[in-house]
Amino acid sequence: MEYTLKDLEDMCLRLEHMCKELCYSASGRIALDDFVVSETVQVIQRIGECLAWAYGQHGRDNLGEAFTMPFLERHARDRLRDLLGINSAHLQAQVLQTIHILLAVTSEESTLFCHLTAGWYLNQIVTAHFDFRNHDDLLPLWMTVVKDIATKINSENIMLFFDPSSDKPFPMFSEAIQYYHHPVSQVRTHVQATSLEIFLKLKNEDDLRGGTLSTLFQLIVNDSEKLFTHVCCLLRDFWRMADEAVIAGNKRDAHSAFNIQNDMLMYLNDIFMCEIPELSNILQEKLMRFALLPVLLGSALCLQRHPLPAQETAWYLLCDLLATLRSPHILTAVATSMLRPNVLEEVMELVELPPPRTPLDYFVKQASWGGTAQPGPFDKFDVSSDEALYGAAPVPIMSLMDSRSSASRPLVRNKLLDHFEERLRCWSSAGQPAAGQAASYTMAALELLLQALRASKEGLDASVAERLGGIVCDCLAQHSRLPWGISLCALRALRELIAAVDVTSGRARMVLGPLLRDKVLSPLAGELLREASAQAQQGASAQESWLHEFQGQWLAFASDLSELPHSAQQVPGSMRNQLPEPGQAPDMQDSPPAGRARCVRVLLAVHRLAAGLAGTASKFTMEMPGLSEAEREESNRYQPGVPVHIGKMNRVKCYAHGPVPGLEREAVYLLPAPHTLLLVRPDDQKPFWAVPVIAEPLRLVRLIPGDENAGRIDLQQLNGSQSSHDRQKTLQLEVCSPRSPALRQPYGSGLSVLPLRPASGSGYPGAQPGRDQLAHTMPVPGLPLSGDFLSPSLPNMPRPRLSAEAANEAPLPLALAFSDDRRRRVAWKVIAQAQNQVNQRLSEGV
Repeated sequence: MEYTLKDLEDMCLRLEHMCKELCYSASGRIALDDFVVSETVQVIQRIGECLAWAYGQHGRDNLGEAFTMPFLERHARDRLRDLLGINSAHLQAQVLQTIHILLAVTSEESTLFCHLTAGWYLNQIVTAHFDFRNHDDLLPLWMTVVKDIATKINSENIMLFFDPSSDKPFPMFSEAIQYYHHPVSQVRTHVQATSLEIFLKLKNEDDLRGGTLSTLFQLIVNDSEKLFTHVCCLLRDFWRMADEAVIAGNKRDAHSAFNIQNDMLMYLNDIFMCEIPELSNILQEKLMRFALLPVLLGSALCLQRHPLPAQETAWYLLCDLLATLRSPHILTAVATSMLRPNVLEEVMELVELPPPRTPLDYFVKQASWGGTAQPGPFDKFDVSSDEALYGAAPVPIMSLMDSRSSASRPLVRNKLLDHFEERLRCWSSAGQPAAGQAASYTMAALELLLQALRASKEGLDASVAERLGGIVCDCLAQHSRLPWGISLCALRALRELIAAVDVTSGRARMVLGPLLRDKVLSPLAGELLREASAQAQQGASAQESWLHEFQGQWLAFASDLSELPHSAQQVPGSMRNQLPEPGQAPDMQDSPPAGRARCVRVLLAVHRLAAGLAGTASKFTMEMPGLSEAEREESNRYQPGVPVHIGKMNRVKCYAHGPVPGLEREAVYLLPAPHTLLLVRPDDQKPFWAVPVIAEPLRLVRLIPGDENAGRIDLQQLNGSQSSHDRQKTLQLEVCSPRSPALRQPYGSGLSVLPLRPASGSGYPGAQPGRDQLAHTMPVPGLPLSGDFLSPSLPNMPRPRLSAEAANEAPLPLALAFSDDRRRRVAWKVIAQAQNQVNQRLSEGV
C-alpha cells in the first residue's frame, strides 16, 4: 500500500484532535470513549506504517525525509508522548509499538531520529507511567523500545540520552534493570541485552572515567551494584527451585531450572568479557558473597547449618559454574580457598555463616508486578539494611584470597579442604549406586578446581597433592566396585592433579609417582598377569580372546584422557554435557564392561600418565605392546590406494564383501603378509604392481570361529546386494577399527567412499607427507555432496565422534568368497598361521 504526504498530514491532524479529546476526558476524570480510543489506536498504527513505508523506499531519494515534515510540523511526536499519560493499556501498547517501528526503520543520521532524540524525548517515553499488570504485552513492548534505544547509542549521541538535571538521568539503564528478576523469561532476556549493549558502549569510550561523561559512568557503576545484587539473589533462587524439583522427582522442572541458571551464568560471563574493571570487581564481590561461597560451597561441604540446595545438587551446580564462568579471578579464588592447606579465618566464615538476605526492594518490585513477595530460606537470618546489602563490603573478598595481601595476617587450617577431602574419600569409597552421581560431581569439581589453579600458575602444596593423590588412586584401585563414571572422573582429575603439581617441573614425579606405582599400577598389573596366565593355560582360543579384548581397551583408553588443552579452561558447557543432571540416569554407553576390560582400561590410562611423569611418554611408548619394527615397516609399505611393487608373490583370488555395497564388484587377491591382512587389485599401469584395497593389521582381525573346511554366509544380508558368489564357500572375518576406506563407514549413515584408482598420498603412518593418497574418489549415492569428496575418507578430518568403546564392541564384518574349497582352505591357512605368530608377539609384549 502506498501513501501520500496528504495522507500523513491528515492522519497527524486527526491524531491531534483525538489526543485533545482523550486528554480532556482524562483530566476531568470522565470515562474514556472506547470508540475514540480504538480509532486513535488505528491512526497511530497507520502513521507508523506510513513513515516505515516512506523510509523503506530506497529507490526514491529523500522520500522518508519528506514524509518526516508533516510529522514534525503537527507535533505528532508530542501527541504520542501525551497519549502515554492516558490510562489505557491498549493505547500505550500501540504508542510503544509505533516508536519501536520508527526506531527500527530510521538511521542515526535521519531527520526523524534526530527529532525523536531531541530534548531527551526518548527518556520521557521510557519514564512514562505504565501499569504493566493491565496488558500482557505492554512490558515486553516497553523492554523492546528500551533495547532499541540502547542499540542506537554511540559515542556521538550518548549525551542525547543523559539528562543530568533529571531525577532519572539515564533511564535506559536504571529503569530496565528493575525488571531483571521478572518471572517472564523474555523480559529478563531483554534486560540482559540492554545492559550488555550499554556496557559495551562504556568499554569503547575512553573518556568516560575522567572526561565529560565521567558522571554517567559513575551513575552506571552505582546502578550496577543493585543489578548485580538482584542477579545473584535470583541465581540462588533458581538453584533452590532446581533442588526442590530434584527432590520432588520432577525432571522437567529441574531441567528447566538448570538451563535458566546456566543462561544466567552465561550472562555473567558476558559482563566479565566487557572487561570493565569497576563492573567486574562489583560482580565478583556480589557473586562470591551472596551465592557462591555460602550457598554452593557451604551446602556442598555441609558447613551451613541449614544447607540449601542439597549436597548432590550443590556439587552439580558448582561444576556447572566452574565450567561455565570464564572469570580467572572467580575461578582462582574458589580454587585457592578449597586447595590451599591454610587460609584466612574470614574466608571460612564466609562459607559457614548464612548468606546475606535478599533486599526488601527486590520484593517490593515483585509486588508491583502483581506477584506475591515471599521471602525465601536465604532471608531468615540477616538483618542488614538494603543500603548495606547493595553497597560495597568493607574488605573485598578478592583481597582476602590474594596470597600477597594476606601474607601478614594469621592463617588457620583450611577446614574447607578437610571437608572436601572427607567428601571425596567417603563417596569414592562408598561403591553405592545412590552415591555414584554425587561422587562423579565431586571428582569433576576436583578436576575443574585443579584446572583453575593451574591457570593461575600457583603450584599445589605437596602435602595437599599427596592427600588428593591418595584419594584418587584409592578410587582407581577399586574401580570394580564403583560406577564407571566415577573412575573416568578420577582419571581426568588425576591428569589435572599431575599438571597442577608439575607447575614446578619434576615435582609430580616425586610426589605422585610412588602413589601411582604402589596403589594402582602394581596391583592392577599383577591382576592382569594372573589373568593372562590363566587364559594361556586354557588354550589358544581363550588367549586370542584375551588379546583382542586388551587391544580393544588399548584403542579406547585414549578417549578417556585427551591431551591437556593449551588453555586451562574447558570449552563452555563441555563439563555440563558430560555430567548427568541430578535425578537423571547417567549415560553408560561408552563404559567398558565390568571386570577384565575395565581393569585394562584403568591400567592403560594410569600407565600413560605415569609414563608422562617419567618423561618417557613418546610416540613409541604409547604404541601397542608387541608392535615390532617389521610390522611398522609393513604398515608403511602397504597403504590402501597407494600402488606397491609385489613381484611374483603368491596370491589367492576372491571377492570381498564388506558392510557397504560396492566392494564386491571387482575381484581382489589375497597376498600372504606376515603382519597384515592384504587384499589388492592389479595396477593397470605397471606390471607386477598392485593397489591395496584392504590393508589391516592382523592383530585387529579376527577369524570367525568354526570349521576351517566349510563355511557360508548370507552375503545379501551382509551388504544388501545380489551376488553370483552368494552360494560359494566363504571365509568370515571381523575387523576392529579399520583404516581402509573401503571398510570405513561414515558414522551413523551406513555410507562410505570407495577408491576408484590408485593415487599418491598419505593418511596413514609412515606415508610421505604432503601427498594426497585418495585424490580420486567417488561418492556413494546418498553421501552429502561437497567441494571435497575426499573429506569423509580421511582419518584426520573432523567428523561426528564415535566412541572408541562403541567401535570396539561393533567390529565390521568382512567376508571373502572363493571359487572352490581348496582356495578357501589355503586362504584360511595363510591368515591363521600369520595371525598366530602376531598373537604370540603381542602376548609377550603385554
